[in-house]
Amino acid sequence: DRVGLNVSMWCNDDFDFLLDLALETQEPRYRLNLYRQAQNILNQEFPVIPLAHGVQFRVHNKSLTGFKSSPFNAQPFDRVERIH
Repeated sequence: DRVGLNVSMWCNDDFDFLLDLALETQEPRYRLNLYRQAQNILNQEFPVIPLAHGVQFRVHNKSLTGFKSSPFNAQPFDRVERIH
């Protein structure tokens, strides 16, 4: 029932459980651990080989610190701070 862009129709109850649990937790370290466990399941059962990706660039103000660019175009802003 939660297919989304899952055109392969791959499913795994343990994977789904870990993702649901990660969405419910407020503790970032615990959530990261759950996502890593889910990623391990995905890597073992449904290997993915990135074939190509486009060139990406980011522009940000020099007064920001902690900015980290992601190759998956999902920018984590939780550690970005303004330098005074």
